[in-house]
Amino acid sequence: MFIDPTPVPSSSARGEDRSQPEPHPKMSSSTYGLPCNDSDGDSMPDLDDDFDMAATSSSDDEPGLKTPTGAWSTPLCPDKEDMDHLYSTRAAAEELAAGLQKKLEESAKKLDEQRAELDKAREAADAARAESEEHARRLDRTVDSYNSKIQTLLTKHREERLEAEKQRSSMMDVEDTLKIKLDAEKQRAQDAQAELRKWKEKAEAAAQQHETMRATYEDQLRIVEELRASAQHEITQLYAEIQRLRDRYEPADPKASLVDKFNLYEQKWLALKTGFNPNGLPVPDGSVPFHEMPWPVLDPLGDLSKLTLDAVRAFIFHEARPQTTEGRSDREKVKAELLRFHPDKLAAVLRKVLPDDKQKCLITATAITGILNDIQTSLR
Repeated sequence: MFIDPTPVPSSSARGEDRSQPEPHPKMSSSTYGLPCNDSDGDSMPDLDDDFDMAATSSSDDEPGLKTPTGAWSTPLCPDKEDMDHLYSTRAAAEELAAGLQKKLEESAKKLDEQRAELDKAREAADAARAESEEHARRLDRTVDSYNSKIQTLLTKHREERLEAEKQRSSMMDVEDTLKIKLDAEKQRAQDAQAELRKWKEKAEAAAQQHETMRATYEDQLRIVEELRASAQHEITQLYAEIQRLRDRYEPADPKASLVDKFNLYEQKWLALKTGFNPNGLPVPDGSVPFHEMPWPVLDPLGDLSKLTLDAVRAFIFHEARPQTTEGRSDREKVKAELLRFHPDKLAAVLRKVLPDDKQKCLITATAITGILNDIQTSLR
């Protein structure tokens, strides 16, 4: 959002017949730094020093009115109750934004800690899995070796049994010994298979633990995203409330200064580039409406019908533009505007625009780029 330095016209300037109210006994023009008229008729500073948002006037609602950017008209003097409400709204917005920011930081910190724990668990699970697989391979080789030995022993046993038919009496002891060895080898094979099952169970438990931690991480990430979206929504609503209060006390000034329009144009571009308005407050993503965008035309841009080559040319080459453009040739002025609407830079600017207005802003920026190219071609 932007701060519009335009003061508000006095009640006499709007044609209203009001008697001058008696000053509040506990409220003077210096109490809040408000732009009120004192008894000598001297005007106080503008309300814009105390507002965070720029007031705008849409030509769609009231055709013919210009943006309230007059610098010398006498502003209204809001009563204390309204100003207290305004300041309390602003304080609440800042306090809530700070609280939400703190919550987001705490959630991010917890998320980082859980992510570190998840990485450690993942590494441990991978190590356990690798160890289990290696052990399983060793057990498979052992089982194969045992099976081969058993097969060899069985073959040998059959051969000896054939021989034992001839010498049964002498071979009984040998046969018993071979049976004992065979049983021992079978038992070792069974033990190896039991060990393999044990390692497989450990690997499955580690995988289940990893899946549980992954689900927990995803839940925490979803909560953080919901908090961020909620904070963004509440901040946008608070900015809208401040804008509404500002609009209430700053009616349109039909005698707006051209110099103020050009200065506001430059301030808006600076805020979009840096992400902070002239008061140092951040400009949140998705908070700038279409009519707050800096368009290179003198009158408020309600629709594309007012976006013509003559309107853009009159704005760029106007003699009242600030000193930032003095000393530049016409071609240099056009080139500077083309750089602002370059697609690469425009992508960063569109992040600040309201989601519902992004497509309209993109179409308008594309049309302005075409007009600027035509102006540049005509200067060759």
